[in-house]
Amino acid sequence: MGRRDGMEPKKTFASRRAATRRLAFASVGCALQVILLYLGALLDVLDISVAALAAFVNVWAVIELRGAWPWLMWGVTSAVSLLLLPAKSPAVLYLLLAGYYPMIKSLLEKCHIVLSWVLKILIFNVAMTLTILACMKLLGMSGDFEGIVLPLFYVIGNPAFVLFDVAATRLITAYLRVWRQKLHINV
Repeated sequence: MGRRDGMEPKKTFASRRAATRRLAFASVGCALQVILLYLGALLDVLDISVAALAAFVNVWAVIELRGAWPWLMWGVTSAVSLLLLPAKSPAVLYLLLAGYYPMIKSLLEKCHIVLSWVLKILIFNVAMTLTILACMKLLGMSGDFEGIVLPLFYVIGNPAFVLFDVAATRLITAYLRVWRQKLHINV
C-alpha cells in the first residue's frame, strides 16, 4: 500500500538491520537443516530421526523469527533437500511430515486442548498417509508398505507422534525458561 503522493516511506537503518539479521539467521537455519537431512540420506536408518531433528530448527524459528520466516525456511529447506540429497526419503519426510509441524503446533496450541490434540492427530495421520503415498509412488518404495506392515505404521506412528509432541513441548519450555536467556540470541 503506497502513499498517494507516490513517495514510499524509507525504512530506517534499524528496521533494515533487523530484517538482514533475520535473513541471516534463517539462511543459517536452512543450511543446518539441509546438512542434517543430508546425514539422514547417507545413513538410511536415520531418515525419520533427522527429519524430526531438522524440524526443531523450525521450532527455534517460530520462537525467535516469527511471522513468515519459519514457513520460508521450511519451503527453502524442502526444495534444496529434494534437489541435492542423494536419497530423497529424508527430504520427503521433512517436506510432508515433520518440517511444517512446529508452525502448525504453534497455531493449534492456541485452541482448546482437546480440539488441539484432535486436530494434531488428524493432521499427523493425513500427513503420514501423504508421506506413504509419496514414498510408494515417487520413490518406488511400495515393497516397504505391503501386507501387515502398512497398518503398523499407524499403530506405532500415532503413539510415537504423541511422544514427539510432548517432547517438543518440554524442549520448547526448557528453551524459553533457560536456554534463551543463556544464549543471548537477539534477532
